[in-house]
Amino acid sequence: NTRDAIKGGVFNAGSAGYINGDMHCGYQVLHSIPAWRGGQADFMPQAPGQVVQYVSAHDNYTLWDKLKCVARREDYAAPDADLLAQNRMAAGIYLTCQGLPFMQGGEEFARTKHGDHNTYRGPLELNRLDWTRAAQLEELVQYYHGLLEIRKAYPELSGMAGDAEPCILSLPGWLIGFVPERRDESLPGRLAVYYNPERTCQWAALPAGSWRYLCDGTRAAAEPFGPACRNAIELAPVSVTILKVE
Repeated sequence: NTRDAIKGGVFNAGSAGYINGDMHCGYQVLHSIPAWRGGQADFMPQAPGQVVQYVSAHDNYTLWDKLKCVARREDYAAPDADLLAQNRMAAGIYLTCQGLPFMQGGEEFARTKHGDHNTYRGPLELNRLDWTRAAQLEELVQYYHGLLEIRKAYPELSGMAGDAEPCILSLPGWLIGFVPERRDESLPGRLAVYYNPERTCQWAALPAGSWRYLCDGTRAAAEPFGPACRNAIELAPVSVTILKVE
């Protein structure tokens, strides 16, 4: 459910998801954030640890190839700024949802199998990890590393410590925002997370306080960076933004 909501169904190469053209999938992304505990899917998890959150696995298209298919761009190995933004956003979503994160090896450097969605009998050239590509896309690798460091540093993102469901913010259009609740509900939320699927910058209201970036859509780190923000934040196109209150 989370997988298809984010980037489109696996059995239709051209079907889009929230990050790449079908913003109505935002409804499902909303339910993904608390690990589907509201009963909106065909299952009723009792805790976040019962749900695996991911966008790519060994079966079906790699995330990068799926994004290429939806965009109808057949040069699978070629870098693409628009699709790199979608790749970053996909990772930013499932790595800020409650539950157990999972990723296909190589997703962090836009792994491609050149459009082949069923390579279990494929040649080594398709199934191997291309470390040259990893070096070429080092910025994407570092972005994934930063997201994983954030998730490790702020356990309320996973909900695995018994944290309550996140507090969803009221935002215009197809923007999504939420404040992860902490295990001790007497403590205020210290993070704010925003998803912007639009191809243009969007403004969103901030909760009270002074906030700094942990993720601005292209850079991610466990320690805050950038200037402090109050009242409102400008969200980059096709991005996930994570902020920490000072």
